[in-house]
Order: sequence, then structure tokens, then C-alpha cells
Amino acid sequence: MGNSASNPTIEEARNLRKQAHQYIAERKSYKKQASSAYTNNDHKSAKLFSAKAKEHGTLIDQTNARAADIIFSHYNSARDVSEIDLHELYVEEAKTKVRERIETVKSQGLTSLVIITGIGNHSVDGIPKLRPAIDDLIKEFNLTCVPDKPNRGCITILFDGPGGWLSYCTIL
Repeated sequence: MGNSASNPTIEEARNLRKQAHQYIAERKSYKKQASSAYTNNDHKSAKLFSAKAKEHGTLIDQTNARAADIIFSHYNSARDVSEIDLHELYVEEAKTKVRERIETVKSQGLTSLVIITGIGNHSVDGIPKLRPAIDDLIKEFNLTCVPDKPNRGCITILFDGPGGWLSYCTIL
């Protein structure tokens, strides 16, 4: 891809996402072929297609992981550790990054973490996916937070408070 491997661009990450979607389509095709071969008692072909589908599952995971790393770096490399931007990450990727960042912030004795989820403008039908998932994660950790601080599309977690979920953090 266009840029050096040591400094990949956001466009390269987006191309990786597209490649992962292609792998998903190919995996679906292999699964369908495996099922058809099995139905026709062609177990050798079924096994071959099934193995190809499994290989594509691995390719999907690897490609998306690489894209997530590039995207995360793009949005966060210039940010302080007390702030994390989740734009363009998939839900599970974002949850992993937030878990890691919570541990980092706590271990460094910092008092707050600003999580930028966005407001869902780029989500299908404008329905946010990240914010509800991060709300659930905050509940899981039993953390105190302030929604929409410093602005809409952000959540500030407070580590110096008594802990516990503040009911006004939930987006209705």
C-alpha cells in the first residue's frame, strides 16, 4: 500500500477494512460450497471448502486487527493518555482499547479519562453503537462518569470519586 510500513495512513486502514469485507464475502462463499459438497456426500470437497472458510476467518481477524491498530494510532498518537478516541473502531475493538486504557490510567494514578465515542453520525442509520457499548463497559467496571463532558460524544470517567454508576450516564 502507498505509505511506508512504519507509518501507515488512515486510508490504508480503510483499505484493510475493505479487504476484510472481501474476505468475509469469500468465507461465506466457501461455507456455502462446503455445505453443498457435504449435502452431496462429497466429504473431501466439503473438508477443503471448510478449511478455506476457516483460513478466511483468520485473514478477517488479522486484517481487521491491523486496521484497528492503524486507526487507533491515527486518532490517538497525539493525545494524552487521559484521553482516548474510538472513532472508526468496531465495538469489540473499542471495548478492548478502553479496558486497556482504564488499566493504564489507573496504574498511573490519573484522576480521569475522557472517552470519545462520537455521537453515531457514521453509524448505520445514525444509530450509535460505540456509546451504548462503552456505557455497558463503564457499568461493568462500576465507574463514576459524567456524560457529554467535555462535549457531546464524550464520556469522562472519574477515578478519584467514590465509584459507582451515575444514573445520568445512560443515554436514553
